[in-house]
Formats: sequence, C-alpha cells, structure tokens
Amino acid sequence: MKIVVLGAQPEYLSGLRGPLIRDLLAAGHDVTAIGAEDMVAVRTAIESWGARYRVVPIRRAGLNPIADLGAILSLYRALRDEKPDLLFTYTVKPNVYGLPLGWLAGIKRRYGMVAGRGWAFGEGRELKRRISRTIAILAFRFGFRFADGVISQNEEDLTLFRELGIIRGKTRTTRVFGSGVDLEHFQPEPMPTGAKTFVMICRLLVDKGVADYAEAARIVRRTYPDAVFRLVGPFDHSPNGIAPETIQAWANEGIIDYAGATEDVRPFIARAHALVLPTRYGEGVPRTVLEAMAMGRPVIVSDTPGCRDTVRDSENGRIVAAADIAGLAQAMTALVSDDTQLEAAGRASRTLAVERFDSRAVNAAMIDFMGLKGVAA
Repeated sequence: MKIVVLGAQPEYLSGLRGPLIRDLLAAGHDVTAIGAEDMVAVRTAIESWGARYRVVPIRRAGLNPIADLGAILSLYRALRDEKPDLLFTYTVKPNVYGLPLGWLAGIKRRYGMVAGRGWAFGEGRELKRRISRTIAILAFRFGFRFADGVISQNEEDLTLFRELGIIRGKTRTTRVFGSGVDLEHFQPEPMPTGAKTFVMICRLLVDKGVADYAEAARIVRRTYPDAVFRLVGPFDHSPNGIAPETIQAWANEGIIDYAGATEDVRPFIARAHALVLPTRYGEGVPRTVLEAMAMGRPVIVSDTPGCRDTVRDSENGRIVAAADIAGLAQAMTALVSDDTQLEAAGRASRTLAVERFDSRAVNAAMIDFMGLKGVAA
C-alpha cells in the first residue's frame, strides 16, 4: 500500500515515528512522510530508510484557518498528488486539517493519533487557556469526524475525548503504550559514580514543570549540597516558554546545570542516577521517560495522564502530585538516599520498558489496527 505519515514537527517524524516508518517499509509499503520544515538531518534519515520526505509549511502554534490558509491549500495539493491508500496523522494540526483534507482528496483510509492533550487541556482556569480549550475541542471534533479510527497513547485521553464528544461512538479506537522505545538503541548503562545526579529532558516550558524542578532542586541541595540537577532541552518561544534569563539565573545560583539542546539524550541519561519529569499536563506517554527506563534509570514523574503509566510506584520510581514542589523534593531525596534501592529501581525500569513499551510491539499493534495485519514482526 501507499501510505502518508503526516506530522508537523520534522524531528518527530524521524525520531518518534521513525520506527513505525521503518516497520512499514520493511513490510513492503511505499511511505511518504510530510513535515513542516526541510530539515537536512530529517530528510537524510527518512530517505536513507527508503521513504520520501515532503515539506508542507504548517505552523505549529495557533489554530486559525485563515492564517493557515496557505498551508491548508499546500497540504491538500500534496495529499491529492500523493494519492495514498492510507493517511496516518498525529499532533494537533495534522489531525485537525489533515484528516478532513484527506477525505476531500479521496483517501479511502484515514487514521489519527492522540499523542497527549497539550497545553489547552492542562490545569489552570486563566482566560487564554479556557478559550484555547474551547477552540481545541471544536477543532478536534471536526477533524476526527473524518477518521476511520483513532489511536490514543493512554486510556485517560480516550475517555476524556469521548466525554467531550471529540471522538464519537461510531469511531473505532485503540490504546497503545505511547510511541514505545527502541530497546536496542537505548541499552542499559551502569549507574554513574560520584555525586547524585538528576536530569530533566524536555522543551523548556512552564507547564513541563521546569520551574518546579528548579525549586525542588533548591530544597534537595540543603540535604545533598553536592547533588547535580541537569536540564537538557531547547528553548521554546511560545508564551509558555521559560526565558533564557531565568535559566541563567538558576545556573548562576548553582542549582541548575543547563546543558542546552541535544539530538542524542543517551550520554545525559547515562551520567544521571534518575530522570525527573514533573509536567503539569497530560502527555501521551513521555518519550524521554521511556528512554531513561530502557537505559535502566529510575524515573520520577507527576501524577498526570500518560506519565503515571510509566511508574510502578516505589518499584521503578516515584509518582508525585503535579505542582507539588515539596513532594517532588522528597521523592528525589528518598530515591537517592539508598544506593541498593536506586540500583533495584533502575533494573525495574528496564524490565517494565521491555514488558510494556517495546516500540516493535507498539508499532505492530498500530499497524494491525489500521488493517495492515501481519506486516510487522
């Protein structure tokens, strides 16, 4: 079959969706990936696998069809030109615009993925968030009307979207365990020696809990003054982004070691004793948490949709209430106070990653759901 995989952020096409694209190619399918920018590294990777890469300039932020009119027309032309047998979309705009345009272009089979709720569905009642939530609900309702099936990365998102009327009763649905993790690429590493080191890897957003991490680090350092709190990830220029001046202030104070953005998180995970992600909103299933688990690291996450699926509390890590800075500090202190417990939690993380989050099993379930049975091992 000819398949189009549509996602706005190019790095996710080669990263998160890379294993799925490779599995489809291995099964003999013809695959075109469509992203918003012509990033050399992404194009090179996708074409090296035997797929094609095509650019449609979809803005990541905002849901304004008038502002996006040029991108909508370009996307329609691209889908009409490609004439795939099946369209697979994920992230907000590909779902909202791509599924209806796929129907209009005559694509017979159309599947969308819910990979997290996003900022609009997070905690908080501020006016901008309430307006964004209303717009998102209406947009998702429209987009998913044109889906033959919807794949969700956690059960709670499916439940919420059904309650809100975004996913209707007649629409087929399934749940998978996130995007999974490549267990061969992310191999277990021995625990590092020296000062206890935590790492948080994410886009630098307020709602990711970056400030909560910094405040908790300040508390932990009262007991463990040599502890290291590393932060890895790119700045985000959205209104929810953390300002570079704030990061620099934390670094000057000595509570945060900011390492910048990276294309390979493995060295940072290997040098840490645990990964922390105190996000304040529901995520599909956070990729960096799975990667740390696969490498044998305990994880500390907030009690939010998607995150809590990754932790068996007190076995491979800790679950803390979102925005609970004192609880986060206590969880980090407890985890690193006992080296035997730390090692055991790391082994439990790897075991859970193998049992539940193997990307091959996740992709096989998705491929089966989309009616491509038997094409992935």
